[in-house]
Amino acid sequence: MNVLKVRLVALAMFCACLSVPVAGQLRQQSFLSEKWDFRLDRDEAEDVWEQVDVPHTWNAKDGTSPDYYRGDGTYRYTLSVSPAMMKKRIFLRFEAASQKAEVKLNGQEVGEHVGGFNAFCFEITPYVHSGENLLEVIVSNRKELNIAPLEGDFTVFGGIYRPVSLLLLPKACITPLDYASSGVYVSQQVGERRADLSVVTKVDNGLKRVKELSVKTDVFDAAGKLVATATTSQATEGQARLDFTNRLTVDNPMLWDGRKSPYLYRVFVELKRGKEVLDTLSQYVGLRSFRVDAEKGFILNGKPYKIKGVNRHQDRPDKGWAISSADHREDMSLIKEIGANGIRLAHYPHSDEFYTLCDREGMLVWAEIPLVGKALDTPEFTENMKTELTELIRQNFNHPSIFCWSLCNELSKGDVKGLISELNDVSHRGVGRKCGETSGKRRARHHGVQHLSRMVLGGAFGNEIHIGAVEPPVRKQGYRRERVWSRRKRVASLADGKEDAEGRRGVPSRRMAGHGARTDLRCHQAQRFRVGLFRLEHVRFCQRVAQRGGYAGDERQGAGLLRP
Repeated sequence: MNVLKVRLVALAMFCACLSVPVAGQLRQQSFLSEKWDFRLDRDEAEDVWEQVDVPHTWNAKDGTSPDYYRGDGTYRYTLSVSPAMMKKRIFLRFEAASQKAEVKLNGQEVGEHVGGFNAFCFEITPYVHSGENLLEVIVSNRKELNIAPLEGDFTVFGGIYRPVSLLLLPKACITPLDYASSGVYVSQQVGERRADLSVVTKVDNGLKRVKELSVKTDVFDAAGKLVATATTSQATEGQARLDFTNRLTVDNPMLWDGRKSPYLYRVFVELKRGKEVLDTLSQYVGLRSFRVDAEKGFILNGKPYKIKGVNRHQDRPDKGWAISSADHREDMSLIKEIGANGIRLAHYPHSDEFYTLCDREGMLVWAEIPLVGKALDTPEFTENMKTELTELIRQNFNHPSIFCWSLCNELSKGDVKGLISELNDVSHRGVGRKCGETSGKRRARHHGVQHLSRMVLGGAFGNEIHIGAVEPPVRKQGYRRERVWSRRKRVASLADGKEDAEGRRGVPSRRMAGHGARTDLRCHQAQRFRVGLFRLEHVRFCQRVAQRGGYAGDERQGAGLLRP
């Protein structure tokens, strides 16, 4: 087995902006990408190992066939830990593994994660020792009745298909364990002349003798100028987990205004013991407001904003879900080229890297959980879906591009209303609870919360013209990349609401709804994204909210929460 010594890379946090020296205090992170050993655990398989790099999927070749492998695979990695590293707290963070992962270190069980699309993080400090450590990850994409999706027109690729990283943090740190989120949550109320921010920082305190900690929050504009600052101190009183809230005001803010001006501020958080900086973290945020009007449609920063959107899947031929940064950028380039300004990330949480691209490019995002087609009325399935929604919201809370948390897609089987009602409750819980909690009696309801359904979008995402994502495995077909390029002009016309040669217009219509547009516009097995239009102005949204007592949406078509 190959041994790869971990090389720690200090993350650059714009040190020039800091008011105190922080040498040695910045977070240390390394990506565990090379020289993993992998074994596919088929029933008849021998003990045969191959060396792979992560991200990795075992369905890269058979993912387009009807009998693609759904089962278990085992990964092993030799982790070398120095004596200096042992002085820190050590965490393992997986950005995703499909769709169940059991993590062991030196033969001891560290933890298990269920769900194939969100990140998860474990502290491994108690399990490591100085020298070589054996990390083992058993991953399964086997179909299980308590794990979504139970149905869907896409392949469920197996493997550790997104990056894995090692974090070295101080004894008291901004926690990475709150559903694998950043631990920093920026809420905002934006008006014409000011933006009021509430920044919640969750701290994991491993310092037993410290009586007081403080959190300082700075907001910098795109030029690096400090525009707001606040500090909050709190007595620790032996508490292991603490929440700090800093309230700040940005006067005359530059707004995140979609494709026109995707302006981003940097929120920089310092955890301090007296004058000593213990931990730091940056989050980029865009200041904006949005709502839905029954007559005018989607309103961004007080003005009607017509959204022309696409559906995007996260795969590639011969790569499956284990795609690269270059693949993410290529998708974004194609989406921009056809004139889209919104993206439905179907039908599951996507990579944080792509959400970040959407922030920077001014794309509006409809973010989804993998509740597709079928739901089961069992406690295990319900709890898994509630956890996946909580993970989606907390891990992506600060992305300005996301305007809607989707609760489901085209449910036609199972206890739909009961489950959606519970997910709706989860979406209102806020972030005020302590680290690691998955439920609680106290709920902070968001102001101005409204609900959307896929039908509120006027059938936009039902008018599916596929030019991306791997089609469900019906039959083996060749893949010709040029087909994607040859159809872009036609797709761009549809996105602008014009008719094509067959009289097909890129606006909502029942004859194009659902999957009826797939046959003649399919690009073999290469359907990375689907083109349609958000047409909110065609929907009597507010009337439906009133009629349903505050809830709008057909649970069997899809429902979502318009986030604050």
